[in-house]
Amino acid sequence: MSLRYRPATRLDIQLFYPNLTHTFRAWVVENEDRVLGVGGVYYDGDFIIVFSRSEPELDKYPLAKARGLKKIMEIVGDKTCLAIADEKFPGSTKLLERIGFKHIEGRVYKWTPQTK
Repeated sequence: MSLRYRPATRLDIQLFYPNLTHTFRAWVVENEDRVLGVGGVYYDGDFIIVFSRSEPELDKYPLAKARGLKKIMEIVGDKTCLAIADEKFPGSTKLLERIGFKHIEGRVYKWTPQTK
């Protein structure tokens, strides 16, 4: 299977987040015939929220997921952002912590850029 990344459209986002109406910047990963995952950021007032969802099929490609995560964090750049651990994905809390997010409360995590 050949996977590729491209900027997400509103229709791509609606496949995974039908009620998301915020302004966003995101990427999709797709195979030849369908979108397997989407991830990016949306803006909610003063907050930047990181989001991602994928089809179970994408779990077979951990490197593709890591590349997608890198693309998301490139969008974030040197800004502080929040993420909400997905209760449907038990490994989401560990993943967020592994890439540098700090637990705030409940399912909310915060990423602060490292100073050089």
